[in-house]
Amino acid sequence: VFVPPHYAASAIDYQVFHSQFAALYQRSLFASGWCPNGACGTGTPDYTRIYGQFYPYLVRDIFGATIVPEQLGNVELVEFNNNPPRFPADILYSANCNTVIQDSVQSFFFHPYLNISYLKQIVEGLQAMGYTFVPASVVSQG
Repeated sequence: VFVPPHYAASAIDYQVFHSQFAALYQRSLFASGWCPNGACGTGTPDYTRIYGQFYPYLVRDIFGATIVPEQLGNVELVEFNNNPPRFPADILYSANCNTVIQDSVQSFFFHPYLNISYLKQIVEGLQAMGYTFVPASVVSQG
């Protein structure tokens, strides 16, 4: 399983990832206008127009790679990159909203420079909702 840095890479990068790894862990971001074999675009990536995929279950991306989603976000104590602050309670709220989805994959990112108490709150909260933690490599096998 590979995690593209900040979930962003070029079209060529994604082709290489797909050839080297069984799955990717990410929120998929793609340049418009390009997809394999030109089946859904001009064939030329337009990196000024990026779109993404956001979902709570395993999918295959336009390159055929299995994607283990990260859709619960991450803890950010202050506004960052045009996003509002996000706390453990926000992540747990999102996960609770997803309890209606059968066979969902709930996933979040945690920056290691933050106080570990935030991670503990998230883990304990998810477990209290009935979620079980498993390695991404196991999830990606379906």
